[in-house]
Amino acid sequence: MLNLVEDSPQRMRMPSHLQAFRYVNGGLFRDDEPVPEFGRKARRLLLDCGGLDWSEIKPDIFGSMFQAVIDKEQCGNLGQHYTSVSNIMKVIQPLFLDKLHAELEKVRGNEKKLKALLVRLQNLRIFDPACGSGNFLIIAYEELRRMEMEIIDALNILGKQAEMYYSGIKLTQFYGIEIDDFACEIATLSLWLTEHQMNIAFKEKFGFAEAALPLRDGGHVVCGNSLRREWEEICPSQNKRSEPYEVYICGNPHFMEIREEPNSISMICKRSLVI
Repeated sequence: MLNLVEDSPQRMRMPSHLQAFRYVNGGLFRDDEPVPEFGRKARRLLLDCGGLDWSEIKPDIFGSMFQAVIDKEQCGNLGQHYTSVSNIMKVIQPLFLDKLHAELEKVRGNEKKLKALLVRLQNLRIFDPACGSGNFLIIAYEELRRMEMEIIDALNILGKQAEMYYSGIKLTQFYGIEIDDFACEIATLSLWLTEHQMNIAFKEKFGFAEAALPLRDGGHVVCGNSLRREWEEICPSQNKRSEPYEVYICGNPHFMEIREEPNSISMICKRSLVI
């Protein structure tokens, strides 16, 4: 019943004590999963975790946790390896962040160009074709939200009075493909958590932010084999008016081609970071 309450806006016929729960949405409570049986130790651990301050927990740590619990043979076969934030930055900084920061410094004194840069950020598309638990997408989202706040700061300095801006960067700008269904779900959850944390940072800086609930679309993370999926179908390079998006493909996949016979090619994806 709790699942239905938290995944359905139609709750008026339910008892008042159930209506008191906020509408969550997002698919987290869509399926009616069996409740696991807890022993004393499991109950104590759960209560201890509930008493912690989770506000400073970085969602990218889920990637490390995921690697720690999965089968080691599966980890090797699928190339599932955690990529650190420092290594992710080595990829996304020269790919697009450095250029955007340089553009920001160039247009700081021009209100029209600053607003155009805001629109540009809202039209970026970030795509990781072997996203794992979503670390590249998470860090890229964080960095773009921070840059957005810098631009708004610059606009407020130029303006005679501070204007009210809401974040225009959406999770739907972030795309991924992941072959493991559990990792795919972690990536979606991590993006939601990162969005919530960045909304809190936005509110602390500007005094307002969008409500966290109900959850909206959590990015376009698709469970599948990126070697056999049409990337254009998952991350379109053009909008409905046939205008091109600014798309950046990043991640740490290394594709190795193995020829078994003259007319047969088998592709194996070994995920390794190459700087």
